[in-house]
Amino acid sequence: AVLLTERTGARGVQTGEVYDVYDQACHHVGKAPLTARRVSMLISNLDMLGLITARTVSRGRYGRTKEIHSSLPPNVDAAAIIQDSEPDLEPIFSSKYRHQSRL
Repeated sequence: AVLLTERTGARGVQTGEVYDVYDQACHHVGKAPLTARRVSMLISNLDMLGLITARTVSRGRYGRTKEIHSSLPPNVDAAAIIQDSEPDLEPIFSSKYRHQSRL
């Protein structure tokens, strides 16, 4: 989901945006999505592995969120690697997704 949102040019993607795109991707392939809490834990694991950087940001009374950036070098096409290794996931990368608009 981070790859899909950053592919549109968005930088500093938030946890809620990642979950929304992930939820839409699950519906495209006909799978039940994980909970938002579980996705947040997976984001933390990817951060520990160094694949992404996830910084917790406080929004005051609006709560906390994680601001997520991909740590992959620009010359690595992760989407192509995933599509080559898992052909069943190709519809995920070819589908259109609704993204949140920022105010």
